[in-house]
Amino acid sequence: MRVNCLCCHLLLCGVTSTSFAGTLINSTSQSVGLSSPINSFQNTLNLNSGNSVLLPRNWGDAQHLYVDIKQSGISLCGNKYGIAKLSASENYIIKTANGVIGCDTYDGDIPPVPVPVPVPVPVPVPVPVPVPEPGVFSVVEQPTARVFGNGTWIYDAQFPDGPTGGAFTSAGLWAEKLINHNQSAAEGHKINQLFTYGGSLEMYCKGSGESDFSDACNSKNMLVTYFPPSFYNTNLTFDTLGDSGYESTVAYKIATDFSKPETNTVTKIIPIIDGRVDNPVSNDYLNAFNIMSQSEANLFADNVARVYCADPHVSGVQFDIEPFDITQLGQKYFYERIAMNLAGENSNHDFDCKNLYYPQGRSFSVFTFPSVINKAPETLASILNEYNNGYVVYSLYDLGSLAAGSVSSPGVYQSYVQYHLNAIKILAQQYGVYFQLAIPAAASVHEYEATATYQNGDVVNVQQTGYGQVEYVKTAIETINSNNMRQLPQFMGIDLWGWSKYMSYPPHTNNIYLPNQPTGLVLEYLEKNL
Repeated sequence: MRVNCLCCHLLLCGVTSTSFAGTLINSTSQSVGLSSPINSFQNTLNLNSGNSVLLPRNWGDAQHLYVDIKQSGISLCGNKYGIAKLSASENYIIKTANGVIGCDTYDGDIPPVPVPVPVPVPVPVPVPVPVPEPGVFSVVEQPTARVFGNGTWIYDAQFPDGPTGGAFTSAGLWAEKLINHNQSAAEGHKINQLFTYGGSLEMYCKGSGESDFSDACNSKNMLVTYFPPSFYNTNLTFDTLGDSGYESTVAYKIATDFSKPETNTVTKIIPIIDGRVDNPVSNDYLNAFNIMSQSEANLFADNVARVYCADPHVSGVQFDIEPFDITQLGQKYFYERIAMNLAGENSNHDFDCKNLYYPQGRSFSVFTFPSVINKAPETLASILNEYNNGYVVYSLYDLGSLAAGSVSSPGVYQSYVQYHLNAIKILAQQYGVYFQLAIPAAASVHEYEATATYQNGDVVNVQQTGYGQVEYVKTAIETINSNNMRQLPQFMGIDLWGWSKYMSYPPHTNNIYLPNQPTGLVLEYLEKNL
């Protein structure tokens, strides 16, 4: 099918990319404005009545494009946030049927295009100095890539067959509940950072991922699974996995930006990258991480920067690579390169981590416990502070040395929190380690309300501990406050664990812990105390 396009002369549309997806036709009687909610680097396109346009491919991914279609200020063809989700492989037509304007797929001829009337080149208008967006924290307000404020972990996995089945993610699963909380929360106590599941790191070289130890590592066998499907692992498909980490970023960014007038919150998306370096051989996909050479670690860190900095709505990344150990040379080399790349200071590669929207680059953090940091505090502090973009997320949940599943009373939990805060304060004051504190707003394996069993679609055998999740939350907040942790210059905020369909342990078993998300009592308390 031949395609005629009003905007084939790219400068008429303000489009600077030469890669396009499907065609959109406007068969209504009025012009429509087209813009991308996920690519604010490009201008709004104006599509006149009877004309067509090729949509830029960077308005989405290989599967979908996300388009804000407006006519006379009214959004067309959109979801509840006013955004149209279009297949990247289809053509679409905007048309009126029974008095209602909608969008349908289109496989007919593309209408001919009238000769465009030359448009005078407008005189450039001076760009004003950017004003910080409303909210407690924003990139503009901070002279660093680090994002200050409060965060929470959100997992979009639905597990339609229960916790032992496939995850199958649905992007934006928790958006409405998070927005509702921010609408009710007082200023300074809102959640402005979302830790979405952003994928994993996988190695298919040097003995990991069923490779031979002699298989050399390169940029094509050290994988970052953010965009669907994984770059080279064809076993990972959309049909089995559902939405990708990239889709989650898009969904939450659109939802939180749309609700910004009601929440007064500028929300930053910080994907989590996870992995284990101590899995048994049968499930090893990252065990070679600790023994990477410097050149191998650099290649892997370059892949990470190339992937996440390509997404303009990623403010930073959080690494949950366990067990964290900066004394392992592979980890040391990797995080050194990550700090440089995300700061935009790699003179040999430009990954666009630093740009107009991120003048200080992007941030990175590591999730761990203070006892682990104490193994080499000077080394880690040097990496985190070299480019002023790194910090630690300290876990104040899953505390204690007893076996997983052994519940701690709120009193015992308080003693654990105090012990860890003592160490965290030293790391901040003596070594300048910036940090956030993570507390159990939902069940963990030591701080929980109840255990239960998932069976044939039901939650059964519920065993109450007698402790409320809000008790652990109050204990954590009160202990943090009594130790004046918020007054430390290195304090960046409090993070909430977490929102998930199931909290199961061991992972992917029918043994579940409750609550799987913050309860109403927890959220009510946090509205004024987070």
